[in-house]
Amino acid sequence: MSEIQARGTCFDLLRVTIELGSPLSIGTGDEGGFEDESCVTDANGLPAIPGSSIAGVLRHLIAGDRSPDQDPRCRQAFGFQDGDQGRASQIEISWAQVHDRNDRPVPMCGVDFARDEVLRFLRGAVARDHVRLDGHGVVDGDGKYDVTSVPAGARFTFEIVVHAGSEVSGTDLVGALSAPTTHLGRGSRRGLGSFRVIRNRARTFNLRSPSDRKDFVKIPRGLHLDFPDTALPEVRVEAKPVAGLASGQLNLVPDDFWLIGGGDPDRIELDGSRDHPVKIAPLTEGRIVWTGSKGAIDLGSRWLLPGSSIKGALRHRTAFHIRRREKLWALSHPPAPDEMPLELEALFGSIKDDGTGRPGRVFIEDAWTIAKPAPMDHVSIDRFTGGPMDGHLFADAPLFGGDLLVRLGIDLRKRSGSKDPSLSLALAAFRDAIDDLCKGRLALGGGSNRGHGYFCGELMWNGLDPFGGLS
Repeated sequence: MSEIQARGTCFDLLRVTIELGSPLSIGTGDEGGFEDESCVTDANGLPAIPGSSIAGVLRHLIAGDRSPDQDPRCRQAFGFQDGDQGRASQIEISWAQVHDRNDRPVPMCGVDFARDEVLRFLRGAVARDHVRLDGHGVVDGDGKYDVTSVPAGARFTFEIVVHAGSEVSGTDLVGALSAPTTHLGRGSRRGLGSFRVIRNRARTFNLRSPSDRKDFVKIPRGLHLDFPDTALPEVRVEAKPVAGLASGQLNLVPDDFWLIGGGDPDRIELDGSRDHPVKIAPLTEGRIVWTGSKGAIDLGSRWLLPGSSIKGALRHRTAFHIRRREKLWALSHPPAPDEMPLELEALFGSIKDDGTGRPGRVFIEDAWTIAKPAPMDHVSIDRFTGGPMDGHLFADAPLFGGDLLVRLGIDLRKRSGSKDPSLSLALAAFRDAIDDLCKGRLALGGGSNRGHGYFCGELMWNGLDPFGGLS
């Protein structure tokens, strides 16, 4: 029998449904209407995930420590091309289609938005403001931008076909997707693109079998169309830990007030005794919440601590501890502009114009909490006299309380061709920075000069401890 006939005769068919734990940003490379970069959408204007984005993530997960182009198992399963030599991929992945409020994938073209508030919300997306950082990890005043993202809670379904003869099975792929350190899209190191697999329908089909052929023809091509559960039954998903990827959770309890600004002041409820509004509000963000198979929009019942806010503080304190451990004191060894310890680059990554940058190894996800805003009045201080400035009364609304669960991960795998220095010093300094955060010596957010943003906490690892054996 020819290779083409064999390829379409026996295969694993999987339909996977994921739910975003944080916003997803897969850019088009083009500017949006008012944003600096817009998300990939389908013909409806709804968010979609290209199959190539999912395949790229899976290739790297399967390759492990090696480059996907050098790993024999990865080359056999996903295909390769070296000059005039190569082979086709044994794995096919469709685009992922977003779900409506009834937890059903919608067609790629032709949607009735009038009857579905979840789809109307998804078409609008959410935008996050960002600022460019300089070599010292602080704000570069000329680099403010914003990026649109798919809101947290959105669900997508996509299809995977694994042809007979592949050294990577469908179980391997779904297990890798279920790992807690797996992310999609850009900004994964600062919390974007986290998700979980909530459903997996899978079955092996041999079309030489009459019963398999009978069931296979019951499964329509469109992901939004119904089919009998017996034709493609649901299979339990078990996460497959990726070797060299450590995952854990950081439990934080605020000591006092804390504030991540940028929220909508109109969402702060004020009592009748206040005669002026709040100017600086804590950050919240619209998302989708699910009760069974019904989706609804949550526009602000929980407050957001972005992963980027945590990562920025930890990165800056890690740089301090690297210099402290190497006894590079500021008076005797003042750092040059844009100078960054190589160990810090190895852990947190870097972007350089000459193409020598590297991805970071630390993943820190968003955290959500329920807390009570507490409006506070302030006056602007005259820098020359130290006294209050007339007509400059303002108010902010820091949060009081609200326990936070922050999920994080560290990639400890060796990188082929990489010239990274030893990670021991960087990991020890990163551990010191987390210890500062957990013991109230490192603040998050604004108002630290008046006591806001300090926490106590505990870090727990799931299995692999990246700090084990460090001095």
